[in-house]
Amino acid sequence: MAEMKKCFSFQNGFDYEEFKDMCNSFKKVKLHSKMKSDLLLTDYIFCLAMRRISIDKRSILKRLAASVFDFQVRSSVIGTGKIAFIFTGNQYMRPDYLECVENTATQARNSTLFLIDRKSTKLSIRNIIKLPFIFIWANRLNAIVRDRWISLDMAVSVFRSVNQANFFINAIKKFRCEKVVTFCDQWSIDNALTQLAITQNYPTATLQHGNGNEIFAGFCSNYYLANSMLSKINAIQCGISEKQIVVVGPMKYAGFQFEYEKTNVLSKIGIVFDGLDNFKNNLAMLKSAHQVAEHLELKCYIRFHPSNKREEYAKYLSDTDVICDDLKEFEMIPDFYITYISTMYTDMLFKKRISFRYATQEPNMFTSLTDTTFSNADELEAVVINARENYAACLEWQKATKQEIFGADEGVNQYQKFFKVWGES
Repeated sequence: MAEMKKCFSFQNGFDYEEFKDMCNSFKKVKLHSKMKSDLLLTDYIFCLAMRRISIDKRSILKRLAASVFDFQVRSSVIGTGKIAFIFTGNQYMRPDYLECVENTATQARNSTLFLIDRKSTKLSIRNIIKLPFIFIWANRLNAIVRDRWISLDMAVSVFRSVNQANFFINAIKKFRCEKVVTFCDQWSIDNALTQLAITQNYPTATLQHGNGNEIFAGFCSNYYLANSMLSKINAIQCGISEKQIVVVGPMKYAGFQFEYEKTNVLSKIGIVFDGLDNFKNNLAMLKSAHQVAEHLELKCYIRFHPSNKREEYAKYLSDTDVICDDLKEFEMIPDFYITYISTMYTDMLFKKRISFRYATQEPNMFTSLTDTTFSNADELEAVVINARENYAACLEWQKATKQEIFGADEGVNQYQKFFKVWGES
């Protein structure tokens, strides 16, 4: 376990090269005859590294017991249904993810959307018969991991992903789909499905929720539909060929047209919190916003990240703060937004909503941008005052940042453009 701890010494995310090296160490482990083990395990390694899964014996045994079940799959068809869109995430915890995929599938106009229902499972005799593979694979994995419980859990993850991928492949054949699009081909089921689809000559593409590089270690699709130019840069740096990358913009807003607000009355501030690992920066943004709100008579609207522990923020909230759990509402009410490294920064810029970025000394995916930033309350106050007094100039700067992130093809539906060409190829 000492080797694992050394590899998983991450803080505020992780070092990509270190993460990739950890995945590569499983290249020679033979699990499934048609799939690469290092790619199959990428999602598990990432979740373990970020401490998103419990590795106590009780939790591992529960996942082992669950491996004899398959999630049920639901489907809906648009047009000819030739392009299969796959969503394997938890639509109950992240309905926004499902909304993104549904909107993207609509852009294709000839799609079949498949999604697993994580509240509905069915006992599989096939899985019961194949159960010994888990222990065979666990033994092979333990030669590297040196921890039998984690090796067992890894094997369970691969076993469940491969079985669910086979379930999807059968559904794709049944509906006579010709191409496969996944939400994120690092996700374990998506990865197994993509690898399996490629062996059966299905053209594949994968989407992405954000702008980061954590998904690229598991990339195995023919095409990567990038959220932004930032995503493209990250992908190329991680070894993905530029020929495989198409910048299409945020899934959620594909097909929509937006306009900037014509008023310079910036009186409502939207504060976007990042995930669990960014408590310090979230708190710094909140304190700056509170100081500026008091001086400039602003009202604060707060959007928590799904992974935030709200009780940790309770004592820092003001009595006048408004917590927005409804994302659509939050995207409409504030006059401007402040973020750190949340995907909502690029989303709001795409929607032509005024947005300013909290910048620290730590480099991140946004560091190279020539955008409007602040590092403390005084700087934020100056930014807001300047935007009020020079609103036209503020909008021009916002437009320039948007173009820097998404490119110059204003008004072009890049999803429809891609799927039309790809669907006819």
